[in-house]
Amino acid sequence: MYVVQIEHSETTERGKPKVAGLSDPRLGTIDRKMKCENCTANMAECLGHFGHLELAKPMFHIGFMKTALHNEMFLLQLFEDSCRKILHASKKKTKCEGGDEIEVRGQDEKSQLRRAVVEVVLSSQRLLLKVLSVLQRISDEDCQLLGLNPKYARPDWMILQATQRSGRPIKSICIRLKAKQGRIRGNLLGKRVDFSARTVITPDPTINIDQLGVPWSIVLNLTYPETVTPYNIERLKDLVEYGPHPPPSKTGAKYIIRDEGQRLDLRYLKKSSDHHLELGYKAFS
Repeated sequence: MYVVQIEHSETTERGKPKVAGLSDPRLGTIDRKMKCENCTANMAECLGHFGHLELAKPMFHIGFMKTALHNEMFLLQLFEDSCRKILHASKKKTKCEGGDEIEVRGQDEKSQLRRAVVEVVLSSQRLLLKVLSVLQRISDEDCQLLGLNPKYARPDWMILQATQRSGRPIKSICIRLKAKQGRIRGNLLGKRVDFSARTVITPDPTINIDQLGVPWSIVLNLTYPETVTPYNIERLKDLVEYGPHPPPSKTGAKYIIRDEGQRLDLRYLKKSSDHHLELGYKAFS
């Protein structure tokens, strides 16, 4: 799952990402000029890869601490692998092979036995290396009896030997969706585009139900491009004459783009001859 072992705390060496460091080029690239050495993809296509840090000593996985300490099968496995197998083989038998009935004890004695086993194990202060070696000897068949798929989960995986190290921690689905930087508010509802504005929505009894009221400050600043045609040239000429500072209750144009692409800002055009419009021009009003 991991592609590199992190051995150095430095990120760069002589201006380049240090190999086996925190910015190893096999973990992915954040430079547009470089490609990932692991998948050979660029910065936009490479999603990043995992690295790991070797621990000095094995340790219990904090997510399985309760299971490791209170599961009876795990506790019996700490003593001898054969003890668990004997218990499992004699679990459903009430008679020995000689025919004499064995004494079946009650649930209270079983619970006392379990508590005694827990106390012995907790007071023995076993080294994790020995615990790890015992757990690693559990066969795949025994894992299936414990309800585990040995391909995806084994008891010895409850003891950490390495920690994950990547460029940034993986976000959960909940964090990806909620909050202001989430997918909904940050990417879907908060799109930034040209010729747009935002304001508070309020009712207005003076307009019809199929009409939309726009604040006057937005009307004076937000522009809409219109191509000059024989049908609107006279109206656009009036808007250009008003300019960016129209009289009250009027709207004006901000700038003009000629057919060759030249942009004329009406704030700096003082002469009326500069306001000339021709077919094909674009007026932003």
